[in-house]
Amino acid sequence: MKTIELSTTGIGIDYLVMSDGTRIKCLNGFVKAEDILTLSNDGNVRDVNPKAPVIKDMTETYTKYPEMMMILNKGIACSTHAMQEDRKRGKVVLRQDILDGIMDGGHTQYATRQAKNMGLDISKAKIPIKIFESRYLNSTYIKEISKALNKNTAPSSATLADRAGYTAAMKEALGDMAKRVEWRENSKKDTGERKMKDYIPAQTWLFLCHLMDVKNFASYKRQGSFNANNTRLGTLEKRFEEGTVNYDYLAPLMPDFARLFDAVYVSYSKNMGTYKRRGIENFHILGTDFEYEILKSKDAYDKFVTKPKKTVFTKQSYFFEPSQQFVYAVFNAMRAYIKYDEANDTVSWVVDDICAEFEKIERIIWCSLIDSAKEVKLSSKNVVDTHVLMSSTAVWNNAYLAVERNILIQGL
Repeated sequence: MKTIELSTTGIGIDYLVMSDGTRIKCLNGFVKAEDILTLSNDGNVRDVNPKAPVIKDMTETYTKYPEMMMILNKGIACSTHAMQEDRKRGKVVLRQDILDGIMDGGHTQYATRQAKNMGLDISKAKIPIKIFESRYLNSTYIKEISKALNKNTAPSSATLADRAGYTAAMKEALGDMAKRVEWRENSKKDTGERKMKDYIPAQTWLFLCHLMDVKNFASYKRQGSFNANNTRLGTLEKRFEEGTVNYDYLAPLMPDFARLFDAVYVSYSKNMGTYKRRGIENFHILGTDFEYEILKSKDAYDKFVTKPKKTVFTKQSYFFEPSQQFVYAVFNAMRAYIKYDEANDTVSWVVDDICAEFEKIERIIWCSLIDSAKEVKLSSKNVVDTHVLMSSTAVWNNAYLAVERNILIQGL
């Protein structure tokens, strides 16, 4: 628990009485602008976007008439585990848990800190504040409050799920690699990471976990079946937010998921740079800014690969950028290596090193995907239409079955 003391004026206390009789303490009032800098923004569903126009507007207010902040600013809403007001001293003492803090008004805090760093006088400014105790509220209530406070720009379902604590097991399992996933919107803004593609969105990570969800796929007639209607990112994200799907049982394998994600990028660059068809070598660029273009000359190929990139989690070099559909299709196929113990609800790989195993069979997967796509006429001019690839059950299943056959041959 962290203790924070705020200087307040004009405070009013009321209680929200829940249906079960639980009383939730709520406070409304004004707080000194400098005091809001002590509040955590961890309770916010999205991080601050430093380039938001409202930042500039508030900075102008601090510059010209800071005392008007109490009228012009809509204020801050925050949660706290418990609070105690001292009207005589004009103080409110907050005891905040790890997920408590600002739930709406992060831009106000950012603009206030920026104004102070610029040397502006913020002593005359007061900020409207709303505080409620969270100790008797479960994650569902907290999530709904977060959603209601951010209706002007609705947060994504993945962001709300993170606010509700549904991603805690994933983060713990990933360790330092968890920093490479944007669990909350704007958390990678203005850090240079967006330009370097040094992270993946939470939605992408959720989908990778979905593709490895052996309990879900085992309910289908054939384990390798791919249900396109069940994999729409928006639908999956919403189900995760609502708590109807849970991937915590996959946590022990998640560090390997991250390493495998990077391995796919390296493999794609290695195997898809040159692809032989009927003895003729073509230089294909699939799912990149050069989408659908075939580089017919060695010079063009050499020029393209002179700018290596780094993978997200393990910082390996690669050249060709695979479409996400290709990454998803590979993960769907590699699910064949997961062994599920239903009695204990645990998972394990059937091999010791899944990335080393992927290196052995990568060519099998890529050839299966390309050849299957050509057979079902998802391509033209020897270039796979990656946008259509996502919706083809046949292409995904063929790659899965190719891996499954290889496992049977090895006797794993």
